Amino acid sequence: MITPLDIENKKFAKQMMNGYSVDEVDDFLDDLTVEYEKLFKENAEYKNEVIKLKVAKVGDYVFWLM
Repeated sequence: MITPLDIENKKFAKQMMNGYSVDEVDDFLDDLTVEYEKLFKENAEYKNEVIKLKVAKVGDYVFWLM
């Protein structure tokens, strides 16, 4: 999985002619890093919530078995 830090630290080789604008690529990677970091954190929160819900559901089943 690519992390926000991977995106932030990505470097591209510079070309003399017909290459991409270094500034435009850097700006895009900065924007991408910010958005990806938000999604990365949100996904981790959702995973934690799923675990909590699973534990609660197992607790319900254990209660009914007693």
